[in-house]
Amino acid sequence: MTMHNSASQGASSPSPIAFAFHLVLLACAIAMLVYWIGALARLGQIRAWGWFIAVLVLHVVGLGIAGMLAYAIAGPEDPMIVVMRRRWRHENSHRLSL
Repeated sequence: MTMHNSASQGASSPSPIAFAFHLVLLACAIAMLVYWIGALARLGQIRAWGWFIAVLVLHVVGLGIAGMLAYAIAGPEDPMIVVMRRRWRHENSHRLSL
């Protein structure tokens, strides 16, 4: 019977699959943080304070994905205001003056 002492083997590097998995997890965590901050900023802009508090608190207590899903599915209406301006053009703007 052979006994191996794992402490004497030294540290080994993770497999390439595990490394790729950790990179994907890191990218997803960064994306979620960016979207969460964006959602909070947008909720503040439209003054939806109830949703703002709900998304903030759920994320802080570890249920951030539940808050983001609820916001995405049943969040407040986003009053999109579109302003259309007529393009003002001077009658002689197409000619070059010398």
